[in-house]
Amino acid sequence: MQMSKTLGGLLLLLALGAQAQMYKWVDAQGVTHYSQTPPPAGTQTQTVAPKSASGGGKASSSGDWQSQQTDFNKRQMDKKDQQSKADAQAAKDATQRQRCAEARDHLSRMKSASGIYQVNENGERVFMDPKASEQAIRSLEADIAKYCS
Repeated sequence: MQMSKTLGGLLLLLALGAQAQMYKWVDAQGVTHYSQTPPPAGTQTQTVAPKSASGGGKASSSGDWQSQQTDFNKRQMDKKDQQSKADAQAAKDATQRQRCAEARDHLSRMKSASGIYQVNENGERVFMDPKASEQAIRSLEADIAKYCS
């Protein structure tokens, strides 16, 4: 127990000594320098207090930390929401492109075929009359206008 108290005290002293004095000066070429060692003699020097790792030497309060955590969580949720919306839009766009390509392909096959048919539930070909073919072509053209814009 005594050993751990001594070791803790020693570490505390080392930590206090770690914050050495900082010097700031400008050399003859106009370059600003920062160091822990004093500048050359005759140089105008400014002493700078180093900032602690916790941000300017101030201990953050519990409320401030909780507020920062809440803000961080909100930003993360917003980011996830935006990503979800972007993914949904990308999926919708991909589906629309696929439907467009299918409609164009189907339309080109219908226009180039001499006889247009459908396959019934028995797997048999049933040829369409010219009026039904024309209606199917108009329907595909409407799909193209809808999905390919």
